[in-house]
Amino acid sequence: MFLAVVTFSNIGPKGREMEFKQLRYFSVVAELESFTAAADRLNVTQPAVGMQVRKLEESVGLKLMLRHSRGVRLTPAGRVMLDHARSILDMIAQTERALGKVRNEDSAEIRIGVTPSLSTVFVPRLLELCYEQYPELSLIFTQGLPSELVEEMRSGKLDFCFTNREIDKKNYESVPLYFEEIRLIGAIDEIGKLPDPVPFETLASLPIVLDGRDTQLASILQRELSKNDLYLEKVTEVRAIQIRRTYATKRARFCIAPSALFYSEILSGVCATRSLGIPDLLRCIQLGGPRVEAMTAAEGRVRELAITIIEQMVSEDVLGWTLPEHQ
Repeated sequence: MFLAVVTFSNIGPKGREMEFKQLRYFSVVAELESFTAAADRLNVTQPAVGMQVRKLEESVGLKLMLRHSRGVRLTPAGRVMLDHARSILDMIAQTERALGKVRNEDSAEIRIGVTPSLSTVFVPRLLELCYEQYPELSLIFTQGLPSELVEEMRSGKLDFCFTNREIDKKNYESVPLYFEEIRLIGAIDEIGKLPDPVPFETLASLPIVLDGRDTQLASILQRELSKNDLYLEKVTEVRAIQIRRTYATKRARFCIAPSALFYSEILSGVCATRSLGIPDLLRCIQLGGPRVEAMTAAEGRVRELAITIIEQMVSEDVLGWTLPEHQ
């Protein structure tokens, strides 16, 4: 990745330069409204994030963020900066994509970001079908949470990514693929004792293990339970997928996750699922990538294969997925 430097000779007390890293760190903090969450996503320390934001503020000679008890909020100058920072980051990512296409013109290497649940049920099918139809293409997969994958694509590290948000930017767009529900998952003997959907009072008392990285899921659960003066009484956060699977299959704890993450366990009858009856846990999964008119032939082929496979998986009706038009 090249270093992007933007010079503003008339901004700030000394006309200093703004670096790509400063803009990127600032944008992530602004999106998450938290230095701690931004450091976790960027895989750096919190002081490192704070230092880059301070350098950016020094460059422009204005205060861009204000800290408060629940995180940070943008100042008026910060809101203006965020709009321009996102445009600059998108432009840089597009430039890197163009350069990457030149570098990989002969090898036709396509980089795809997938969620943990898609790694087991979707990736093998795409690899097999792509090898059969387009053996000259090389597919490289990166696993992460939807929000992380969007950031990776915007920074030029991915050509496509699966996300739960709509993308409609100058250089990128998304196509809705399917709806999936985040459900309660557990050993079949234990979860069979629970009603469907699971009442909030019951959910609050269950031993639950959550993905420690998925702050969005934790926030949704906390918000819905708090409406009824409830909270998760026995929650454990674990990042490792295999450990969460072990918890569920050994009847130690319940998981809250997409059914696809436990596809093998559900198919074999080891685990089963229950709905939580929370509307925000029904999410539309989209395939983000370059705008169709800007795609290379190789990118277009991979996009078409991905859509075909998803439509086939929906028709199999194993994972509870539904097409967008059926919602």
